[in-house]
Amino acid sequence: MNRRDLIRRAVLAFLEYDRGAVVILLDDPEPICVRADEAVAQLSEWRAEPEMIIAVARATTDYDPEHEAVVVREDTISFTVGIERCDESEAVGSIVWSPVN
Repeated sequence: MNRRDLIRRAVLAFLEYDRGAVVILLDDPEPICVRADEAVAQLSEWRAEPEMIIAVARATTDYDPEHEAVVVREDTISFTVGIERCDESEAVGSIVWSPVN
């Protein structure tokens, strides 16, 4: 999915759910939209590092939903959260969290 479509989806999610994040999981390439509180609750349940939870909470508070999206991506070993803009730039740096089994 290209960045513009991702942002468009995030705007629709904002209109429906208020603030939230677009989540792209490794085993399901179709992005899903979740409310900010749901994202924070799920990360807390997974016992994510406090820095990751704070990053998601701050990102979902600080982004401009008309032009940006909070994106949480899972890869084989970690999660990355960042605020992405339509113009292919990032509003803030990303943070990476790797769960420890």
